[in-house]
Amino acid sequence: DRKRVRVYDNQELAKIKDWFMSDKPSSYGHVGSEWMWDMCIAASKGGMRQSEIVSVARPIRGVMSYLTPDELWLVLPPEVCKSKKGRKVAMSNPVLLEAIKRLQISLQYVWSQKTFYRRWNKMRNDLFPDDAEAVFHAMRHTAASKMANELKMNTVVIAKALGHQSITTTEKYIHANDDALLEAITRM
Repeated sequence: DRKRVRVYDNQELAKIKDWFMSDKPSSYGHVGSEWMWDMCIAASKGGMRQSEIVSVARPIRGVMSYLTPDELWLVLPPEVCKSKKGRKVAMSNPVLLEAIKRLQISLQYVWSQKTFYRRWNKMRNDLFPDDAEAVFHAMRHTAASKMANELKMNTVVIAKALGHQSITTTEKYIHANDDALLEAITRM
């Protein structure tokens, strides 16, 4: 029944980035949170789910990496996808590709759900204290909405990018913004 409609705008993404990137490692064993920002990149630019992101550091079936040799695609096997059908994530964005490469290494050493949620909740309490919808999953809504509003991608392509089996599901992820509506009417 939860109807998350949260989409992070560019200013909010910049604040989230600054928060995670400023959380540096300390001499008493604290690991920094740069890897958290890399996870945000994977979700907001690649439309990846948290479990899919975590899987890049723990490939299955003896595969060393889900990246194709030409590094154009991240091929997720059925076992790590919600649909159980597998999917490809385009890696043509250099920022996304570099984040995935860093995550392949860093998540092996820092990942635990407890650590993830402890860091996420601290950031949320600092930046979005009264916003219950400021959840990590909203990064996927951000990806879908940017694809629709800014990149003008059609819903079928967005569904494929997010790994949705149904356009109805994808429509729940796309949130039209006022600028996109104004531009559409202007062009009519």
